[in-house]
Amino acid sequence: MNISLPNDRDRFVDINGGINFRDFGGYETRTGGFVRWDRLYRCGSLHRIQSSDYQQFSDLGIGVICDLRRLDEAEEVPSLESPPFDCRVHIPIAPGSAMATAEEIPDNVTGDDLRLFMASMTGEIAKSHHSDYTLLFEQLMKTESSFLLHCSAGKDRTGFGAALILAALDVDDELIYEDYMLSNHGIDRGAEARARLEGIFGFELDEDMFQALAGVYPEYLQEAYTEVHKLHGSMLGYLDAIGIDDAARRKLQAKLVE
Repeated sequence: MNISLPNDRDRFVDINGGINFRDFGGYETRTGGFVRWDRLYRCGSLHRIQSSDYQQFSDLGIGVICDLRRLDEAEEVPSLESPPFDCRVHIPIAPGSAMATAEEIPDNVTGDDLRLFMASMTGEIAKSHHSDYTLLFEQLMKTESSFLLHCSAGKDRTGFGAALILAALDVDDELIYEDYMLSNHGIDRGAEARARLEGIFGFELDEDMFQALAGVYPEYLQEAYTEVHKLHGSMLGYLDAIGIDDAARRKLQAKLVE
């Protein structure tokens, strides 16, 4: 899969404290249009954004923030509630959180074990959260402003949500994968992130284990696609099943594709 790093890095929004914060517009559709820039954003938790950058965040014109973190994540790291963050809609999705993952993982695993688990978890997100992604699309459909979805790292629950949105806008699967893989350039791989994960899991992570948990791999999204195809035959079939039928997709495309 070829990713044009210089151009794709321009997708990242330079907000102090932003985690994996990027614009996922600009992709070409199958019919030759382009997803509008400055309308669709994705990221990790917003709690580290500094007050000095609130105005920059406000300038993005975001009218809805869909927070996909589960309740205990949101309680541990509360969302900012003051403007411009007071347009938050909480749609909790349990698989994908580090805490939920730690509950399932024994302490004698390898990096390969963790990659298999993360792929399975991403498949579970697709399989078991139809109604949650319906709610996400309802928020996207009704806003005339820019739209932001996020979870803790902005890569798993958010990654599948962004994939669904791009599919609804008629973006090719190869480009959807490229967008998904860009999280490897935006996630926090520093000592603080490693220490946080080790604290949650209760054991030391070697480099391969850390990358399996903190990064993304094509097989993670592929497992979601596998579940989508098992259940509904295609991404469009999945979208139909969650209420985003052809008429709804045309409305979204009229708003978000140029």
